[in-house]
Amino acid sequence: MKDVVVQRVGMNIMSVNLLGWKKQENDYVRKGEPLFVVESNMATTEFAALHEGKLKFILRSQGQVNIGDVIGIIDDEK
Repeated sequence: MKDVVVQRVGMNIMSVNLLGWKKQENDYVRKGEPLFVVESNMATTEFAALHEGKLKFILRSQGQVNIGDVIGIIDDEK
């Protein structure tokens, strides 16, 4: 299992608004594929999956999240 973590979008930004997911629970996700979208006071940013596998759990669907928060789980077992 691999954590889906909110990544840094700027040097001084400590939290962002999670706008939503490009995938649903149990969808297969390929590495590099768009996975979720966040918004900061500077820009809206789409993040790609860092791991490949089934999106097992979405822990946060939207709202304010901190950089480094785990917002989902990818099951990378084959």
